[in-house]
Amino acid sequence: MKKVYAVRKGRRTGLFTTWAECETQVKGYTGAEYKSFLDNKSALEYLNKEKEIIQDSDDYLKVYVDGSYSKRLNTAGYGCIFVNGDKVIHKISQRVSIDPEENLWNVSAEIEGVLAGVKWAIEKKYKDVSVYYDYEGLERWFDGSWKANKKTTKFYIEQMKLYDQKIKIRFFKVKAHSGDCFNEMVDILAKSSLEVNSRKKCNLYKKATSVFLSQNSKK
Repeated sequence: MKKVYAVRKGRRTGLFTTWAECETQVKGYTGAEYKSFLDNKSALEYLNKEKEIIQDSDDYLKVYVDGSYSKRLNTAGYGCIFVNGDKVIHKISQRVSIDPEENLWNVSAEIEGVLAGVKWAIEKKYKDVSVYYDYEGLERWFDGSWKANKKTTKFYIEQMKLYDQKIKIRFFKVKAHSGDCFNEMVDILAKSSLEVNSRKKCNLYKKATSVFLSQNSKK
């Protein structure tokens, strides 16, 4: 039976299908943590143990990412919200071009959002960043458990590999519309990126802010 190698601490973390790939990440790396498994589920559980510890701490940079697509406007866009502790320290809302032949639509925007978020963290000299997302592929393409077979996803992996050499990147899946105020905010922010009407855009920004304020007033 073919083994799956899970690297929890190394040059690059995630799942690897061969020992050669795993060895590249851990050989000579101080404090490397890795194990082999017979199935992906067990390997992912091993990786997630570190995530649970990290997620309990407020002293690190989080970036919430979401994408949106409008068939009416034939355009897509993403939103990024950067959080330190419980404080929003930066926001990005940006329209992006899409390849109609790839049928990725809002996923293309989410990919661009992750790339923009990680790039911003690198530029601001952060040593690690935790990406909060609701589309599973963003993490699975990165850790190698999903194969990239389109131009957009291949570009995503190439860029993320470059970024991974400069900053520690972790992923946390958030269930969409589950009450997480930052996830709700970034969903609204992504939608606002599609608007060309400045009044509508401003109203969406105000709505995102009100979501944050109402959720935090309950704490």
